[in-house]
Amino acid sequence: MPKPSRPLALRVFVGALALAVVGGALPAAARVGVRAIALTEAPVCRGVALYPSPGTPTASPTTQISFRQLTPRQLRAARITVVGSVSGAHTGRLVADSDGQGASLYPSRPFTPGETVTVTINRPVCGAASDADRFTIASPPPAVATPVIPQGRSAPASKYQHYVSRPDLTPPTVAVTVHKPTAAGDLFVSPAGGPGAHGPMILAPDGSLVWFDPLPRSAGSAMDFREQTYHGQPVLTWWQGAIVGSGHGLGEDVIMNSHYRVIATVHAGNGYHADLHEFKLDARGHAWITAYNLVGIDLRASGGPEDGAVWDGIVQEIDVATGNVLVEWHSLQAVPIGATYESVKTATTSGLDYFHVNAIQPQAGGSVLISSRNTDAAYMVDEATGHLLWQLGGKHSTFTMGPLTFFRLQHDVRYQGQGLVTVFDDQDQAPGRLRARGLELRLNPATRTATLVHQYYPAPRLAVPSQGSLQPLANGDVLVGWGQVGSFTEYAPSGAIVFNAQLSLGFTYRAYRSTWSGQPTTRPALVVSRDRARRAVLHASWNGATAVARWVVLAGPSAARLRAVAAVARHGFETALTMTRPGPVYAVRAVSAAGAVLGTSPAASAGTAG
Repeated sequence: MPKPSRPLALRVFVGALALAVVGGALPAAARVGVRAIALTEAPVCRGVALYPSPGTPTASPTTQISFRQLTPRQLRAARITVVGSVSGAHTGRLVADSDGQGASLYPSRPFTPGETVTVTINRPVCGAASDADRFTIASPPPAVATPVIPQGRSAPASKYQHYVSRPDLTPPTVAVTVHKPTAAGDLFVSPAGGPGAHGPMILAPDGSLVWFDPLPRSAGSAMDFREQTYHGQPVLTWWQGAIVGSGHGLGEDVIMNSHYRVIATVHAGNGYHADLHEFKLDARGHAWITAYNLVGIDLRASGGPEDGAVWDGIVQEIDVATGNVLVEWHSLQAVPIGATYESVKTATTSGLDYFHVNAIQPQAGGSVLISSRNTDAAYMVDEATGHLLWQLGGKHSTFTMGPLTFFRLQHDVRYQGQGLVTVFDDQDQAPGRLRARGLELRLNPATRTATLVHQYYPAPRLAVPSQGSLQPLANGDVLVGWGQVGSFTEYAPSGAIVFNAQLSLGFTYRAYRSTWSGQPTTRPALVVSRDRARRAVLHASWNGATAVARWVVLAGPSAARLRAVAAVARHGFETALTMTRPGPVYAVRAVSAAGAVLGTSPAASAGTAG
């Protein structure tokens, strides 16, 4: 989200504090050495993975205690005790995870802020020296301002799309400036931040509208809209809510099926709110989300105040079926505050956003890749323990960064396999610095070096204060979303631009291209009017229908006596046609390229809508 650029002088000053305060120096596994490292494989732990992880300094007072890597039989035989150093012994109810691999204990009462909680179980605990997990409950922060970032209210009518048959749909216009052969698939964007309607939006390859779901103003904005797979079925997913403070979100995550019905809403666990930066479904149907929590921390060792306020970056894996937290990771457990490039002076005004988690990617090898905007780094984390396996970029990179590989304020860091990492590099807008770019890096685990593979610049070059994405496509193209700038560009393998589009209003946090087949349960919309010659003019559309090839016009003296009188190819979101034959009642029938009838509008006559 929008933030001021950080001058070079600040970088030099904060660099001296790199090992101060929470967490101390980075673990040995994250320092540059001579041995090759595994890029995605975490050490195997045959014990119980417990969350909050051992050593977590900022757990929620209302936290669940999550036990993973246990079968139902093992859980029934387990002897579990939970004791707070202030609040004493705790009991609660145990809710099994839907995959049969663990459960969450919901304590019957909250823990006390600042106390240490000891959880014991008669099995080894991953990341602990014994069968006990000890974590600390977060201390409350001093009062700070976390204002809601306002939405724009209005703009000239030319900035919006308008449809006769759907006057309720007014997404921003999309100007396509380059359109050559591209990868297959529609485009997924989520206009936000500007005036007018906000919400998830699908565009056809030519930039015309396929589907738009305007959110009520009370629901806020939508972010990270994309097509994913949930239990083997294609779905649409996005985050929606309010954008607050330094650019994080308070909201919920939505899963919608191909009929545009919401089938699940995912909330953060342990009293947190789902954040806007990531909503990723994995192959097991679990949801990976980000969250932020403001905590009180003594910052004197970093040159800040004793009563400091710091935003803790949180990653959770959620069992969609039960709401149980399966994994929880806290930045303040693993990454020291001294790793940040932010000014510690902000710690008592709006809270120090030292980490700013903005991307997560679970790996098959038991690790998860986490991007931190404000440490200019990405971290591979052991899912079972929360320990850092390696770091790319920032002040203590495990990898020696080669020429043109340094990124700043980055978003959308992804491991693509075979040592390839993609990054949207926002840079920092400082004079003489590189401008925003899409970035491909090659990691060599044997030499611990990072080298430049490719970089993608827009034409003309842009300053992108925040957000952005990079998506490799199946045909070798790359789609780059320019975040706050509100544009998105597709590049051929040669680097040539084959597609470019610009939203007229606001921004889209990320942009994706993906194949999508939508079958709405609504009926096609039809409005009939009269032109000056008294001819019937029909406007037909069907929000979200992707298989419509043509419209068959039905006409007759009444709704009960209609017959086919004409057919016309579908043209964009809304198709208009003028009828010379009298109705006076009309309807339209949506037909696929194979001739299948997909749906029929209600009957309408001039002055009515169907």
